[in-house]
Amino acid sequence: MQSSIARQRHLTPRIRPLLVVGVAALVAAGSYFGGGIMGQPGSAAPHPVSNVGLPADAPSVADGPLADIDEAIAVWTGNLGRDEADFIAATNLAELYLARVRITADSADIARALDAATAALDANPDLLAAVLLRGQAHFANHDFAAATADAQTVLDTQPGAPEALAALGDAQLELGDYDTARATYAALAGAASGPAVDARRARLASLTGNLAAARSLADAAATAASSDPDMRPETVAWYETLAGSLAFQDGDLDASTAAFHAALDEWNGSAAAMAGLARATAASGDLETAIGLYEHAIAILPRPETIAALGDLYALTGRADQADATYAKVAAVASLGPSDRQVALFLANHDRDAARAVVLARKELLTRDDAYAHDTLAWALLADGRADAAAAEMRLARAEGTEDPLLDYHAGMIAAATGRSAEARALLGELLARHPGFDPLQAKRAAETLATLGGRP
Repeated sequence: MQSSIARQRHLTPRIRPLLVVGVAALVAAGSYFGGGIMGQPGSAAPHPVSNVGLPADAPSVADGPLADIDEAIAVWTGNLGRDEADFIAATNLAELYLARVRITADSADIARALDAATAALDANPDLLAAVLLRGQAHFANHDFAAATADAQTVLDTQPGAPEALAALGDAQLELGDYDTARATYAALAGAASGPAVDARRARLASLTGNLAAARSLADAAATAASSDPDMRPETVAWYETLAGSLAFQDGDLDASTAAFHAALDEWNGSAAAMAGLARATAASGDLETAIGLYEHAIAILPRPETIAALGDLYALTGRADQADATYAKVAAVASLGPSDRQVALFLANHDRDAARAVVLARKELLTRDDAYAHDTLAWALLADGRADAAAAEMRLARAEGTEDPLLDYHAGMIAAATGRSAEARALLGELLARHPGFDPLQAKRAAETLATLGGRP
């Protein structure tokens, strides 16, 4: 049961997919990689996912990969309990708890991973594997500066170590240091190959104005992962979900839907794929089916942005009481983990405490100075009635040429609010022609604003 990374002091060349971004992150349903359907750790409860309230055919996260992880955790916990200096057991526990987080978004496991990595380093201060795992725990907790420092510590001792390059590039990307991340990923591509490398390059391309290249890389990663007999189903599902998210971002609903179905065929316990399929289904106009899919995704793993999306569909289908009750759950779920970006967007989207949305967005910007952090602040400022300040932030958000319908929507609405009617008509008109269902509630508002400006999709 002993993993290769824990059997030695030095790093092996294998790359495990770090499910960011967030990124993670990757991305919120194609947008906002750092906190949307691709998943970010978010709940502080010991085991936030249960089968209570799931449909009869819903997957059980207690089965399959999670059961395997918990069985291994029990073994290594016993070993560490018998010998506090057993750095192999501690390192394996850190790795296992991080694997658990990627399935359940249990942020208490982030703390457990950090404790285990620290215990390993207390017993063996030169254990680079434990340094890297500690950095991954910092990353999962959105402490990207600490994650950067740990990755650099490994690279100082082992220049070119692929896992450290991957971790360093991921942190740089979250910090919005795209040029440096590009150089780091180039070094990674020179040291290793495979879907984990392509997925990282895809995310960078999507953030820096080359969505076509991003989709090509993500599709290649998903194909390679699905062809690898040694790849675990939940990992293959992650790559398929990335491909689906980027296809949605590009307005390609057919490809997006197919990729999410492929992900769920691999592992029907993927809340990210289920939420992605719900979003694509809603964009196609089938709101009732989308509601069922969102309910299913939330039953597997509640995330603030998924709950908010379900509330929007309730509202659009005339179920105001259900919408209000669902919206009320957003704050409760968000309070359990690092969700400032998601909460700020929710508040701004629904005219709820815009001043707090600005505070949260500014706080997020201190942690993640990326395109989406500036976009979130711009949108919050507009909701708070500060259109000129919003326009300034929006220029920063669009500086890298990121191709995303939500950025286009926010930019168009801000242009309308600042009297730039021709620009607003162009942005909103092109957006609604290209991706009319990018967000059912916001698309309705975009169409209404476009009509007042004398434009049409």
